[in-house]
Amino acid sequence: MEDLRQQIIIAIQSLFQNVNTSASAIWMRLVDALSTIFNIVANEILFSEDNIANTARSLRVTRKDYYLDKALYFQYGDNLVILDNDTKEMGYNPINENNRIIKQATVSTSEGGIILNVATTDNTGNLTPLSSDQLTAFKDYYENFIPLGFNLFIQSREPDILTFPEGMTVYYSAGNSLAQVKNDIESMKTTIQQNIVLGAPLFINDLEKSFQEVSGVEAAYIPDVVSTNGSLTYNAENGRIKLVSGYFNFAEDFGYDACSTNSIKTDLSAWV
Repeated sequence: MEDLRQQIIIAIQSLFQNVNTSASAIWMRLVDALSTIFNIVANEILFSEDNIANTARSLRVTRKDYYLDKALYFQYGDNLVILDNDTKEMGYNPINENNRIIKQATVSTSEGGIILNVATTDNTGNLTPLSSDQLTAFKDYYENFIPLGFNLFIQSREPDILTFPEGMTVYYSAGNSLAQVKNDIESMKTTIQQNIVLGAPLFINDLEKSFQEVSGVEAAYIPDVVSTNGSLTYNAENGRIKLVSGYFNFAEDFGYDACSTNSIKTDLSAWV
């Protein structure tokens, strides 16, 4: 407040060089009053900014993105450190992408609270549950980010398995190698499993669009999808695929039959 008062005095003296500098002068009393008002306004602005920031952080916590981002951020074998002493923000330093073992995560809600399901990958690129040690370490890590009063249940279930009972037809541009298209479709399987955005309804059309991203592929058509998890089996309804775990692997027996010079009909029971 004193700094603000001095700034006002200097400004007035620069305009009126012969002004009375007595503390009892009227203009000095006005300076005191104005500096008090300006100080109150400045404090209110700062208080409002803090409230806005705190509200933004609170709203962020209530979004699914918050839980998914924190899950994918986990580095197995590394310790969290305080990145900002003022905000007490915690994180990793240095960042080590090789230790980020969470490759897929989904969030759902139940009457008891929020359910976070996570998976890592095996050496083939397929999703697989975390080991006991990995899951324990992940839970310990996540305790640092669970908001007070929230019930969060962390689990790592076996992924669902997706099969296409009627196969999949892929139309590709003339001039593309059948072998190359096959390899690219195989690579796309892993990409879809790890990168498709889950936590929302999954539709057959989502898979078709993803396979259409393969170089040279013009269209992909999947008549039906069946999801299996243990003893539970579900057929897609109205194009919507039900996932028990929230994530999935494609069936290992992903096969193909050539239908024409510009298309491949993939039969999941025949891919070798």
